[in-house]
Amino acid sequence: MIKIKDLTKVYGEKKIYNKFSMEIKEECITALLAESGGGKTTLLRIVAGLENYQEGTIEGLLGKKIAFVFQEDRLLPWLTVEQNIAFVLKGCLTEDEIAYKTEDWLKKLQLEEAKHEYPKSLSGGMRRRVALARAFCYPYDLLLLDEPFKGLQRQLKKDILTHLLEQQKKNPKTILWSAHDEEEVKGYVQEIKRIKKGTL
Repeated sequence: MIKIKDLTKVYGEKKIYNKFSMEIKEECITALLAESGGGKTTLLRIVAGLENYQEGTIEGLLGKKIAFVFQEDRLLPWLTVEQNIAFVLKGCLTEDEIAYKTEDWLKKLQLEEAKHEYPKSLSGGMRRRVALARAFCYPYDLLLLDEPFKGLQRQLKKDILTHLLEQQKKNPKTILWSAHDEEEVKGYVQEIKRIKKGTL
């Protein structure tokens, strides 16, 4: 269990969280729902260790490998699609394992024909898929998804989620997925956590 207790986060004079608490179950997919500007991204960044906070505690993260799909693609422009995906696996797997896993996710996310392309030549949707493939193939303990499917067609999103669920079934991990509404995550998550006005 990841336990967030009495979290307070302040930007300047703006209080983003005020004594906010939440528990996140291990080895399941949890949706984090809130309106735009509701603090979803900030919470994910805090959990990832990318944002400081003023008060409170977070338990259950020690030693966890974290993968993060940001709202921005954050690809390395000097690397090809294939190299961007393989980059996160260096030091984690053998060369043969890296090659196999990279090829596997290129195929699953329909990126095989673009494997030698550079990010600048890709469409927005293709860059998004590379960012997803890079995170999905990493041997994470915790996967953070910040509105990860923006700009993707409905069927493609469904196909990608099918692959993620297959991986989750074989090897359950903790996944926290921020989204705007329940319809987007329905049928894919085991838990739903809502950040409501009044907790901020």
